[in-house]
Order: sequence, then structure tokens, then C-alpha cells
Amino acid sequence: MEPFFYPRGWTSDKELRLRTKPAPTNLSLDVRENETSYLVTVEVPGFTSDQISITTEDNVLVIQAEREEVKKSNPDGDHNVVWTERSYGKFSRSLKIPEHVDVKTIKAHQENGLLEITLPKESPKETTSIKNIPITQRQ
Repeated sequence: MEPFFYPRGWTSDKELRLRTKPAPTNLSLDVRENETSYLVTVEVPGFTSDQISITTEDNVLVIQAEREEVKKSNPDGDHNVVWTERSYGKFSRSLKIPEHVDVKTIKAHQENGLLEITLPKESPKETTSIKNIPITQRQ
């Protein structure tokens, strides 16, 4: 008789490990741009905002998340975990911030398993072109 937690036709832990795909160890993200900002959207399903940190240092945006492994299935501790496909541990992504981003005004929002980080662009600085104006003598 096969254990209830093996998929049909699978007979051993070794076979299970060979057939299942490991969970991702990085945070998946998209970066979009418009005229005024960049929007970084990061998949963080199952993470609370307390488990996520966002920092900037030397023009690098660092997104980190950590989830501890659940040893018991419920708070009472009367069920042991016999099958898990969720990822645990530390996850991190680093992105170089373009020079024209206003780092002081970066904002983040988390909802429905997505973390959205808005990186506003600085206003373009007006540059004055220098033009030499020749001085002529009146004759």
C-alpha cells in the first residue's frame, strides 16, 4: 500500500525528489518604466511586511525576505509536517539604481502577494549651453 502523501504511482522519497521541481530560491520581479518613475514588482506570496526589508546603499536597491520553516502543521503541535513544497530561508535580489532616480523618495507597497517599489525619477536638470558671442568694433 502506498502512503497517502505520495502522488499516485510514486513509491519512494528518492523518486519524489527526482520528479519534483525545487522551489525558486530568488524573488521573481519585473521592472517597468514610464516618464516619471520605475516600478519594480516583486512576487512575495506568503510573506508579511515584517519578513521583508528594502534598503539602498551605494545606488543599489536590495530586497530581502526571510521565512522560517514550519516544523509543526498547527499551533497545538499535534501534527508533524509530512509533505511540503514551500520554500524557506533567506531570499534576496539586488538591482543597480539608475543615477537619475531620486533615492530619497522611493516608496513601497505590498498587497495580494506582490511588493511594488516605486523609484521616482529626478526632474531633468536644465542645462545651459554656452555660446560665445563675438564682440565687434563699430567702424
